[in-house]
Amino acid sequence: MATSFIGCTNSSLTEVLSSIEKSEGLPAYLEIVQAPQQSQSTFTSLSPSLKVRVLDNTGETVSNPADISIELIGSNGTLHNITPTVTDGMIEWNQLEVTTPGTAAKIKVKVGLLESETPTFDLTTKAVNFQRPTYVSPIDGDQSQWAVTNTLSATTSANFKTTFYKKADTNNNGIIDAGDSNRWVGLPAGSRLTLANGTYDNVGKLYIGGVGEPNKPVIIEAATPGGVVFTGSTEIYIWGSYVIFSGIRFQNVKPTVTSGVMGSSLLFLGRTGTSSIITPTELNIPTSYSLKCNSCALRYNKVDNSNLAFDPGATPLEEFDTLGTAGVGNEISHNTFIGRNNPGHFIVIWRTDGVEDKARIYNNEFLDQVYASGANGNEVLRIGTGADTYSSSKSIFENNLVENADGEIETISVKSWDNTIRFNTFRNNKGSICVRSAGRTLIEANYILGMNKSGSGGIRAIHEGNLIIGNHIQDTNPGSPADMSKNSALVLPMGTNNPEANYYFPVKDTKIAMNTFVNNKLTWNIGADAAASVTNDTIAPTNVTLAFNFILGRNGEPYADLYSPLANLNLKDNYAANGLFDSTRTSQPDFTSQELPSFAIVTNTWNSIERPEDPMRNHVRITTAKLIQANLDSTEIARITSINASIYDIFQPHIRGTVGCGF
Repeated sequence: MATSFIGCTNSSLTEVLSSIEKSEGLPAYLEIVQAPQQSQSTFTSLSPSLKVRVLDNTGETVSNPADISIELIGSNGTLHNITPTVTDGMIEWNQLEVTTPGTAAKIKVKVGLLESETPTFDLTTKAVNFQRPTYVSPIDGDQSQWAVTNTLSATTSANFKTTFYKKADTNNNGIIDAGDSNRWVGLPAGSRLTLANGTYDNVGKLYIGGVGEPNKPVIIEAATPGGVVFTGSTEIYIWGSYVIFSGIRFQNVKPTVTSGVMGSSLLFLGRTGTSSIITPTELNIPTSYSLKCNSCALRYNKVDNSNLAFDPGATPLEEFDTLGTAGVGNEISHNTFIGRNNPGHFIVIWRTDGVEDKARIYNNEFLDQVYASGANGNEVLRIGTGADTYSSSKSIFENNLVENADGEIETISVKSWDNTIRFNTFRNNKGSICVRSAGRTLIEANYILGMNKSGSGGIRAIHEGNLIIGNHIQDTNPGSPADMSKNSALVLPMGTNNPEANYYFPVKDTKIAMNTFVNNKLTWNIGADAAASVTNDTIAPTNVTLAFNFILGRNGEPYADLYSPLANLNLKDNYAANGLFDSTRTSQPDFTSQELPSFAIVTNTWNSIERPEDPMRNHVRITTAKLIQANLDSTEIARITSINASIYDIFQPHIRGTVGCGF
């Protein structure tokens, strides 16, 4: 059995001890491996956690220490729920419940007769607490070279900044030593930040970012989904690459600045370094670094501003967006966005010239937007601005539920090229899907259910090369006759060359095929002047194909108003029943190439979908042969994902709870 000499300085005592065989495995030393630096008051989530271990006289860890206790020193607080976890001899406390906490404290740990104290730490910091990240691949292999700065006033709305540094060999002596300065790098690949559960009010601006990799993302998450709640004046800025932000709840939140700043948002996935919203100088980082997000993801979060106060008569108005994203390849999925009263948008994709965004927005809920201000905007999604016409975004908005989301005219506003809107359910909204100043947009297999709400519309397509394929549009109601040219089930307005901001590009080379239109106030409005005051809009839609569509009209209501010359339209195998064809003409054009067959309509009870059965269901089924007959070229056909199916074969309309965050 080995002999150990611990802390002996007296030679005579050493001689005595040298003759004694000591027993192994008995507790001899209590080591605090990790001490907390801060905590959140009342329900105290320690950051980092408190870890201790007991060593025997040989320096080995005691695997099952007994008689463990802790007490609070330097505070009037009382500890509860203090049972730790013990894993392979490591004793750990992640959270302690404290009643009546003081300003600062130590924790004394006792194991049998052994005891040790932590350094003093702040027990009342109102901060976003997080566990130290797990470094999968520490840079230079040395975690000790990393430092973390995090500051947030307990009583004010000062900014909370989480910035990671690494020592750089700035004195060029070939080693990392105390004389070297910090170099900003951001969270490394494989890091995981866990935000402690709790409610954080008026946080101000919170900046979090990192440089992840495809197989080693940076993960920022709540301790439990929905357990972290931000309220009041709060903005979250996420930047970097391969960063995942998940499980956070925002309740009645607005940005620190809500007027006078374009693009103010609650959440930002990236922002350019030249933005007036955020600059590298704010974070004390190199000005050359891009603060955009690339390949970042916002997943399973909830923003609920249902009860956020809004004064529509305020000057200036409080205007802000819920989420803005800038960068390439970002994902926004499985989130719930509910309740908007103020001007602004749920989501804006901010474009950069010459760069394709390739954003993907899917499996989200957008619910209960009130259009109270009368201002321009209030869209669920805007892709780009008017300045982005002719730039390609290639973003996708799919498999989302948009319900009770009222806006000015546009529910979705597409202002860039090559985007896709597919497999969504739009229900009971005031507004339309609008391809405002863009081309080559694909709108495929969406349910658009107006529920006869005044101001509800279907699809308004402007510019060139757009594809409207396989959608079901039902019960839309533009409201006043003046709005027929904006929010009918299908609108192709007049245009003008080189339009100014309020004018429209000419509609041309547009294909509209295999769509079902049921019980709409006005189904097709083609060639009307969208704004009577805009006299420059004089170019009628040209080279428009309408093929294999089915219209079930309202009794006594017109199917279509066709102001465009019929020579500009390629009408092929469309069927219409139960209404008038064209209220603008005394004679009806050849709308169908054959006699209308008999068919049945099946009504879905929950959402009142009036779905045609065969042969009409087969008539709107998408096939390659029909797409070719509808004049789609091979590149356009390759974009269609529902070949050999109709919308009724692909999915039933979404209902609340089938998409979104789940909490």
